[in-house]
Amino acid sequence: MYKLIITKEVQNEIDYLHNKIKGEWSGILAYTPKTLIGKDGYVFETVGIYLKDIGSSVSTEFNYKDITKINTYFQKEFPGIPVLFGSIHTHHTMGAFISGTDSAEIEKNTQVFNNYLFLVVDAIGGYEARFGRKVISLTKTVDFIGLDGKKVTQEINSEEKSVKVFNVTIETPHLEITVSKTFEKLYEKVKKEKEKRVVQKSVIWGAPNSFGYEDFYGGSEITNNGSRMYKTKTSNTSSNRSMYISVAENVLYNFFYGHPLEVEEIDTQYDIDEALLDGLSFVDEDILHLKNGGKIIAESLEDSVETVLTTFQGNMTVANVLFQVERTLNRLEQLYDNQMDRGQKRVLKLLLKACKK
Repeated sequence: MYKLIITKEVQNEIDYLHNKIKGEWSGILAYTPKTLIGKDGYVFETVGIYLKDIGSSVSTEFNYKDITKINTYFQKEFPGIPVLFGSIHTHHTMGAFISGTDSAEIEKNTQVFNNYLFLVVDAIGGYEARFGRKVISLTKTVDFIGLDGKKVTQEINSEEKSVKVFNVTIETPHLEITVSKTFEKLYEKVKKEKEKRVVQKSVIWGAPNSFGYEDFYGGSEITNNGSRMYKTKTSNTSSNRSMYISVAENVLYNFFYGHPLEVEEIDTQYDIDEALLDGLSFVDEDILHLKNGGKIIAESLEDSVETVLTTFQGNMTVANVLFQVERTLNRLEQLYDNQMDRGQKRVLKLLLKACKK
């Protein structure tokens, strides 16, 4: 059994970052083992967060190249406390869960650090954690027939290295958001680094990073040379907001409604999600009962991708866009599973299957 206690100080740091950052972020999670449970279980307690990256609305990444600086930071802020390093990142509005990419990250870093704590949080208070441990010796048994004709069992050791990942229960406090001046300065430093990044002149689908792929949601770094920029109607403000609608969302909207997304009638990301959820009900019921219904949906989805791609610049391929559509559908499934009826869920499953063809 493994348990992680989120201290009030770290809870404040998480809430502070959620309040300041309207997308994904990631960094180092420092923690310390407090109590041994049984032979190999532990109760861990968080010590602090070292913010490393402010990402987009759907992805964030960092590396451990500044490990000396990070060690110095925690030694200065928390003198005398022995700490171990894991990671923390947010799924923002997608819900806290361990994705396939996250699982690969846990295994990779467990091989490097021997023991690795991995925490995912979201903007509405969700938490999900895993603890990876490197296995360096596997004990196996073999059976022989003894000279007397009876079975003899013998243990043998294998020096194969592998990783075992354990679920972690989480205990959180409830309190106001306050952080230290040092943590505020760290946030401002990383924020300034983000603002200095070069403005992208076109949409380029990047290689996979630590926690996912770049998408085309809001952010002043993407110009309308790379993705169409839309204006939304006024919503409790004196001037209109601007937002970038992802290629994936445009594809799904075009698939459901047969025309581009009418963003002038949209105020928030929730409004987009609601339109896409409603669209799941618009798929022709007769198609769902055909033996080749899945094939029809796959072909229609690909047609929608081609249609939407004609309105966007950049070196995007159908496979790239279908990958993003799959991510969007997975997010809808995670966030709104309880709100969908059986028909909507069936259409969503068929669309997910079509993305992989």
